Amino acid sequence: MLKLNTNQSVEGSQEEKSEVKMPNKRRMKKKQKKRSVTQIHRSIFPKDPLMIFFELYKNVPITLEEETHSNCVIFTASIMIDGQLYTGDHISKNKAKQKACENLFRSMLAKKISEDTSSFDESTVMDSTDNINSAEPMELPEEDFPWSHFASLAMHTLINQWDIQSATKKLNDAASSKGKTCGRKMFPTNPENYNPVQLLHQMVPNVPFFATINISNTPIRFETSCVLNGKTFKGQGRTKKEAKRESAITAIKHVWGFDYHSIKKK
Repeated sequence: MLKLNTNQSVEGSQEEKSEVKMPNKRRMKKKQKKRSVTQIHRSIFPKDPLMIFFELYKNVPITLEEETHSNCVIFTASIMIDGQLYTGDHISKNKAKQKACENLFRSMLAKKISEDTSSFDESTVMDSTDNINSAEPMELPEEDFPWSHFASLAMHTLINQWDIQSATKKLNDAASSKGKTCGRKMFPTNPENYNPVQLLHQMVPNVPFFATINISNTPIRFETSCVLNGKTFKGQGRTKKEAKRESAITAIKHVWGFDYHSIKKK
């Protein structure tokens, strides 16, 4: 009787072991994928440039300057980081701050991409010779660049671009249905009565300006550049306003053929 009992217990334990099911690898991968997507969704969502700026630079102030030209008020927002000056102009204070932050992040991203490409070219030559006989996987270097913030900024920019495209499409459809065509902005017959910066904003709304400070020269000189039709037009001056004015004068002379300096000479 004892032997039968032992045999039955052994057989029972074997049956219990056989009933244990191994976890499905596909289900585990799906769960891990869902968790990672959830974590990414919590950390990355649309944010405007000003919100991202306050998250990255809590103690850096944004200064505002007000300019009045022909009863039109233009605000200039300035950000100074690591000796580099970033500015943005708009008739709205908030939009001016947003533009200054955009110029800052654009410069950060361009610098990061150029550094990555140069380091990648150097590392590929070394890694191709060092890792021929090594079977170990390559380890990715750690970095502190705020990629998640830039992903949130890209989502915000993409959504705004979709909204603008849909709005312009509706306007174009409405204009075509009425048989009307939108005319191109004409250069004024009396440009000498306009401030160069104001005239440039009137002809090309939302034209970006980039400002830098040349500390090596004494006295300190400001240099401002604007991008128009893929070309960069620079201007220098003792103040930011003077440098921005010279940059606008250079752009207007190149595109529309009007020279503000010729008026002064006359």
